[in-house]
Amino acid sequence: MYREKELKLSNDNETKSTNELEQNQESVLLEKSEKVRNLEPLNIIAKGEIILILAGLKPATVISIYGDKESAQSLAKKIEELGLIVIEKENSPKEKIKKETYKFAVSLSREKAEQLLSLEPSRDEDHKRFGLLMGFPPTAVDAFVEKSSILNLEEEKKLTEKLLPIFKFKFSTKNSKEELKVLEKWNSTIFKCAPWLIEDMLVNDEDVERYKNYLSTLH
Repeated sequence: MYREKELKLSNDNETKSTNELEQNQESVLLEKSEKVRNLEPLNIIAKGEIILILAGLKPATVISIYGDKESAQSLAKKIEELGLIVIEKENSPKEKIKKETYKFAVSLSREKAEQLLSLEPSRDEDHKRFGLLMGFPPTAVDAFVEKSSILNLEEEKKLTEKLLPIFKFKFSTKNSKEELKVLEKWNSTIFKCAPWLIEDMLVNDEDVERYKNYLSTLH
């Protein structure tokens, strides 16, 4: 009996410690998310991607910053101050850019940021590596690379109509329900840790409330 009580007390303490750790992590993420909000002129999609990286839900991403080089590098520095690795991509001489555009790989890991910048879009094997580094479900990445068993646009729209339209990837027909859980987790994290993103993205107050009401039901 004493042993059982001891084990129960130990389990209760572990649960309490886990909950406290999660609350602390969420508190830190909430604080950092407010700083992400002020990263102007970064677009809303890039801000969302950075939140997910900070939350550990995406390995890496590539963001574009428009303007002069000094301003772009200053913004990249602010992103680094959040505890992220930011590496600038050199523009190819073949790229025709109407206005100054600077691209940066962002990640919690220097290795992953460098991997993302090393990929060649024209190679199928790099398409797969890119998808995985972006945090897309492996089954969805495989379907996209193989160009088979991809969910059609109408079904995809029905599947994601209640979710924020800023995070997207192609779904596979066989594993769409499991893949949807990844997208739901991303949306749930935005709702909990960066609700301002929903407000900044949508003009209509009714739309804001509709999204928030649904996202509050996700875990």
